[in-house]
Order: sequence, then C-alpha cells, then structure tokens
Amino acid sequence: MLFGLGGCAKNEKSDAYGRFEATETTISSKASGELLMHNVSEGAQLSAGKQVAQIDTTTLHLQK
Repeated sequence: MLFGLGGCAKNEKSDAYGRFEATETTISSKASGELLMHNVSEGAQLSAGKQVAQIDTTTLHLQK
C-alpha cells in the first residue's frame, strides 16, 4: 500500500491551474509517403491552402 505514496513525495509547485480547452484538428494528405519536410510549430496559426509539409511520392508516381 505504501508504494502508491512514493510518487507523491515531491513537493513541486504547479505552473498552471484551472481548466484548459483546445480545438483538435486532424490534418491529412491525399497521398502516402515518407515525410520529407515539416516546418510548422505546435500552436502556429495556419491559413487554408498553406503548405506545411512535403511527402516523398516517388513510389506513388512509379505505381501510376
């Protein structure tokens, strides 16, 4: 029963309190492949149509 108390022994102060809300957005590509470039940071504001990543579509091109 004491093993559960070991994780609570630290006396660290929290840096934030309260309720956090976020809007989750799923972003997907029309083709699959290896991710070559990704230049966007978490929380960045994006506009519609902006390129934020590039995938290697060589395999898809060869299959076509």
